[in-house]
Amino acid sequence: MTSKKNNNVRGGGGMCPFSGACRFDGLDVAQLAGLGKASEGKKRELLSIPDGYNLESTGVRVDFVKRSGSNGDKRSDPATIFRGTAYATPLDNKTVILRTADLPKRNEPSWSGVHLHLRDGETLVVQVQERHGETGYWTDSFEPVVIEPLKAFTVEGQDIVWFKTPIDGSVAKSGLVWAELSLQKKSNRILDQAKGTNIASRQRQRKIVNAKFEAGKRDDQEVENDRLMLKEIMENPDPMTKQDIVYMKDIWNKCSGWISMTGEHFTESLFLRCPDLLQRFGDIPAELAFDMFVSLIDMSVRKLDERTEVIARESYGAMPLMPSVDAPFSTLEEGFIQFAQLGMRPIHWKEARVIFLIVMKDVNPYIEENDLDLLALGTKSCVYRFWTQHVMKPALLAIRDMDDIFDSDENRNTVIKSFEPLAMDKHRSGLSFYRKMFHLHPEVIPYFGTTDMDFFAGHLFEAIELLANIMPNFEKAVPILHHLGKIHDRAKIPVVVYNAVGDTLDVTLRELIPEYGNGTAEGEKLVSLWSALFNRCVLVMTRISFVSERLLRKAHEWVDQVAHELKWDPVRLAKRRLEISDDVRTRGTYSHTEEELAHGARVAWRNSAKCIGRIAWNTLMVRDRRHVKNLDAMFAECLEHQRLATADGSLKAVMTVFSPRQPGTRMGTRFWNLQLVRFACYENDDGTLMGDGANKTYTDECIAFGWKPPVPRTEFDVLPIVIEDPIAGITKMFELPKEYHKVTMITHPKFPEFGKLGLRWCVVPTVTSFTLRLGGLEYPCNPFNGWFQETEITRDLLEPGRMDKMEAIARAIGLDPTDEEDFWRERVAIETNKAVMHSFRKDGHSIVDHMTAQSQFLAHDAREKREGRECPAQWSWVVPAFGGSTMPIWHHEMRDFYIEPQYDYQSEIYNVRKESQVKEEELLASDEKGNAFEKLLIAYASVTGTAESYAYKAKKMLRPLQVDVISCESLKPTEIWSECVEGGGQYSAVLFITSTFGEGSAPPSAEDFFHKVKSLPVSALSGAHFSVMAIGSTVYPDYCQAGVDLDKALNMAGGKQLIPLCKGDEVNKQEDAVFSWISKIGSLFDLEQKKALIASGDVTEAEETEPFAVETLLHSDERVVAALSEAKELFPSNGIAGTMARFLPAGYKLCKVTKNEELVDFTTAKSRDLFKSTRYLEFDLSGISKKKSDLIYETGDHARILPVNDKSLVLDMCNCLGVQPQQW
Repeated sequence: MTSKKNNNVRGGGGMCPFSGACRFDGLDVAQLAGLGKASEGKKRELLSIPDGYNLESTGVRVDFVKRSGSNGDKRSDPATIFRGTAYATPLDNKTVILRTADLPKRNEPSWSGVHLHLRDGETLVVQVQERHGETGYWTDSFEPVVIEPLKAFTVEGQDIVWFKTPIDGSVAKSGLVWAELSLQKKSNRILDQAKGTNIASRQRQRKIVNAKFEAGKRDDQEVENDRLMLKEIMENPDPMTKQDIVYMKDIWNKCSGWISMTGEHFTESLFLRCPDLLQRFGDIPAELAFDMFVSLIDMSVRKLDERTEVIARESYGAMPLMPSVDAPFSTLEEGFIQFAQLGMRPIHWKEARVIFLIVMKDVNPYIEENDLDLLALGTKSCVYRFWTQHVMKPALLAIRDMDDIFDSDENRNTVIKSFEPLAMDKHRSGLSFYRKMFHLHPEVIPYFGTTDMDFFAGHLFEAIELLANIMPNFEKAVPILHHLGKIHDRAKIPVVVYNAVGDTLDVTLRELIPEYGNGTAEGEKLVSLWSALFNRCVLVMTRISFVSERLLRKAHEWVDQVAHELKWDPVRLAKRRLEISDDVRTRGTYSHTEEELAHGARVAWRNSAKCIGRIAWNTLMVRDRRHVKNLDAMFAECLEHQRLATADGSLKAVMTVFSPRQPGTRMGTRFWNLQLVRFACYENDDGTLMGDGANKTYTDECIAFGWKPPVPRTEFDVLPIVIEDPIAGITKMFELPKEYHKVTMITHPKFPEFGKLGLRWCVVPTVTSFTLRLGGLEYPCNPFNGWFQETEITRDLLEPGRMDKMEAIARAIGLDPTDEEDFWRERVAIETNKAVMHSFRKDGHSIVDHMTAQSQFLAHDAREKREGRECPAQWSWVVPAFGGSTMPIWHHEMRDFYIEPQYDYQSEIYNVRKESQVKEEELLASDEKGNAFEKLLIAYASVTGTAESYAYKAKKMLRPLQVDVISCESLKPTEIWSECVEGGGQYSAVLFITSTFGEGSAPPSAEDFFHKVKSLPVSALSGAHFSVMAIGSTVYPDYCQAGVDLDKALNMAGGKQLIPLCKGDEVNKQEDAVFSWISKIGSLFDLEQKKALIASGDVTEAEETEPFAVETLLHSDERVVAALSEAKELFPSNGIAGTMARFLPAGYKLCKVTKNEELVDFTTAKSRDLFKSTRYLEFDLSGISKKKSDLIYETGDHARILPVNDKSLVLDMCNCLGVQPQQW
C-alpha cells in the first residue's frame, strides 16, 4: 500500500484541486506529480444518467483567488467561519429547490460526505456564507454557483470526477467551486452482477453461543486434578536456561511485531477451546480479554531479564499498545490475581499453553528457521518452559491462594459470624456506611445525587450478607454480580467510586466488628478474608464499567480530534459528546456519523507506521456500507469497490466499510482471504510448490470448502473470496469475475525472454485483513486499496515463500545464479523492478517507484510536523527494499509508536477454529518423537559464521534425517565415540564443517577441540563414522589446512570416513562444493527414498522403519507364526482395524516361514561397515491356495515382509504404557 505519482490526474472539467488545507491538506499538483498515470479513455458525452446508475455529489470545496487590493485569502484567517447549502434544482427553473444537503460550519470551505442525489434534468447549486468570529453577521461569500453535473463525465470509464466551476468574477471574491461527482451503481445492479458467483456456503454450529457451563463448587475430582497439576510443576521444576531466556525474548519480540494478529489468535482460540471461560468472564468484551492476556504474557517475558528492557530505539514497547489509564492491571502479580478472581482454573492455563505454542510456531510471521528448530523441542523448548514456569506456575499459585480462602467452610463461617453485629440492623449499618463515605470521599456525592439512600442503605448490607453466605460457591454469584455491574454502569457509577466504597467499608467494619483488625492473628485474618471477598466482587462487577469508561474516553478523544481537524464549532462538539455518552451508557456502544467514519478511515491511514505512501491519506474515498450485512450483498459491494478503484481513470484509494463488531460478540464478520485478489498455491507430486507460497494454507482451505481449481492448474489462478459471519454461523465462498481482477503481464523492455516466463500481477491491491480501530469501536470488515510500489511486486515475485522466481529470472536475463561474485541477486532485483514499472506503465496502470515513494514520504513527514503532528514510522517497513543508503530516507530518523485511529492486522478465522482443536498430546508428540530415521550430528568450527551457516543449511537439506547442530568448542573429543551408535549413542555419523584461520590453524574457538582430537588414542573412535567439509580460499597457501588436519586426526583415532575429505574454495563456487558434499551424505542415507516414502504416506517421520524391521525379522520363526495363528486378534480377518491390518490387502492368509538366514558375514571388518542386512527367506505356501492359480510366486514378484513382536511382550509393554494392543 504505497503512494504513486501522477502527472495528469484530471476530472472532467479540469485539474484535481490538490491544494489548500483540510481535506487536501497542502497536496499541490507539483508535489503529486507522478501519482499514477491516468489511462487515456475514450471521449464521451452524457445526455442522461446511464441506466442502473445513481448520480451523486459527494464533496464540495471552494478555492478563493487572492485579488489585488484585497486582504488576502480569508481561508487562512482562523476567525472566518463558513457554512453553506448544496441543492438540486430543475435545469429550466433554478428557483425551485428539489433536495438539499447541509454544508455545516467550518473554518475551511471544504466539505466531504455530502451525498446529494441528482436526477436527469437537474443541476447542482452551491451557496456558501461566511462570518468573522462567533458573533458577526452571516454574509454570502459569492452568488450561488450553478453546476451542470452531466458535463463532468467526458471520458469513458471515469465515473468519479472533480468538476470545477468558476465563481462570478464580479463579486468581491473570485475563484473556483469544485464538486466531487460520482456515478455509482444501484444496489440491484450491484447484486445482479454478483449473481452466479457463489461457489459454496456452509452453516456452522455456533459453538460459543451453545456452550453450557454449570457454576458451582468444585467436586473432589476437580480439586484433586488442580492439586496434582500444581504439584507436578512444583516438584519437577524445569527452569529456563540463559539460552532459553534469550531465545524466548527474541521469539516474543518477533511476535510483538504482529501483536494484533497473534494476540487475537491466542485469545479467540482459547475461548473456542474453553467456552466455559465466556461465562466465567461474563460480559468482558473481546478487546479487554485480549489486553489482559497480552499484557500478562508481555510483562512475564520482560521480567525474564530486566536488564535488557532499557530500550534504545525501534523496539516494540510494552504490550498491548495503550496508555496506562486503559491498562487492566499495573503489576504482574495483580494480573495473575485478577485471572484467578475471574474464575480461570488450572486446566484453562494448561489449554492456554497449547494455544501459545501454536501461535509462536505457526502464526508468528517473523518466525525464522532456527526458531522452528527450537520450538520443535516440545517440553524442552524455551516457549514451553517459559509458559510452565513463568506463566502457569504463578497463575496456579494465585488460584491456590484464592481457593484456600473461598473453598473453606471455616472461612465462610468466620465471615458470617463477624457479620452478625451488622446483620442485626442492616438499614442502620448501611446509613452509617454512606455517611462515612460521603465524609471521607465527598467527590463521590454527585454520583448518588438522585439515589434513594434509604433503599441503598438496606440493600448494601443485604448484598454483603448474601455474598458471605455463598462464599464457597462464589461462582454461583457471578451472574448476579454481572447484572449488578450493568445496573451500576447504566447509573453512571464510575469504577473509581469502588475505591471509596472499599476504604469506607474497612472503616465501618473496624467500628462495628470488635475483633476486625484488632492486631491479633484472628483479627488480621478477618481483614484479609473481607478484603478478598470485596476485591473479587468488585473486579467481577466493574468489568462492564471499566470497558464502558474506556470506550467513552476513546470516543470523546476521537470526536475532539474530529472537531479540531474539521473545524467544528464548540456547540456542535458539546452536543455530540452528550449524544455519545448517552448511547454508551444505554446501549453499551455508539454509532459514528458518516463524517466521523470517513475522516477516521483517512486518519487511520495517516497513522499507519508501516505504510510509506500516506501522502494522499486525505484523498481516500470512504464508502459507508454499514447497513449491508447479507454476505451476498457484501460481496457485490466488493465488486463495486474494485470498479470504483479505477473509475477516475487512474487508481483511486478506496475503502468500503461494513458494520462494526457489536458488543458481546467475538471477531465479527470478516474475510478469510488477506486480499481480494490472491494467487493460489498447489503442492506438486514431488513436494515442490507452484504458485504464491504465502497462500498455500488458504488454497487448501478453499479446496476443502468446495472450490474446484481450473484445469489445468497454473501459477496465477485467482483464489475465491470467502466471507464468514461467525455470529450467524454462515460462511460463503464467491468466485471473483475476471473483469474485477485486472492483472498486468510482466515483460521487460530489453530482455524478451523475461516475458516468456508468463509472470503477472494484480493491478489493485485491495487488502481485506485489517481491523479499523476508531474511537473505541472495531470494524473487522473493510476492504481497502491504495496502489503498488514496484518493489512490493518485485519481492512477491522473487522471494522464497512467495513466487520464488529469482533463479528463473536470472537465467532469462542471462545471469549465472551460481556465480556469487556477480551479485546476480541484486541484478535480478533491479531488472525485475524495471520490468514491473515498464509493464504497469505500458498498460496504463498506476504504480510508484521506490525513489519517488521515499521522497513523498519525507514530504508527508515534514507536512505532518508543520501541522503539529508526529508521524509514526517503522524504519524496516518504510525504507524501500532497494536503494539502501543512496536514498535520503535511509538516513531519516523515525519514531515507531502506536496511535489510534489505526489499522490492525487480523488473525485468520479458519486457522483460529482449526488450531483451537489441537490437543497438547498431539502437538508435543509431533514435536518430540521426531522420526525413526538415522540421526546425525553436525559440528562446525567458524570465525566469521560461514561454516556455521553451512551447518544449518545442511540440517535443512538433510531432512527428514534427524540432525543436531553444535559448535566444536561445545563438543568433547572423548565423547564422539560414545555419542555414535558404535559406542551405544544416538548418532549414525558425525559431520564436521570447518574453516581455516591464520596460517593454516583451526578457528580460535575450536583450537582446544582440534588439539584434543589430535591427542586421541588410535582406537578412541573405533568404527565411528565421520566426514569433514573444509572451507577456505586458494588465495592463501595453507588452503583448507584446518580441515585436512582434522580429517587426518579423526582417521588416526580409528574413525571411519563416510566419504573422503571435501574442500570448498571461497573464490570458486564454494557453496556448490558444500551442497555437493551434503548431497553425497544424503545419498549414503537414502535421503531421496525416505522423502518419497513420507510424500507417499507409506511412512511418516514418526514411524518405525528399516533398522527395526531387520531386528524383528531375526526372530521370525515357526514359533511366532504359530502364536499368530492362535492370536488372530492381531490380524483380524473380519476387517476390523488391528495392529497390522492397515498394511494388509483384503483376503490375506498366513503362511509359514521355513527358513530365515543372514547372508552377510558380520564377523569380517569389511562387513561391519555395511549399513544393511541381507537375508534369505523361504515361505511354505502349501495349504494356502485351494487352486493352484490363487497364489503363484514368480521371480521378480515383490513380497511384503511384516515384522511381528511376541504377543506377551506386546501386552506387557501396553500395560506399562497404558495403551490398547490394537492402537497404532
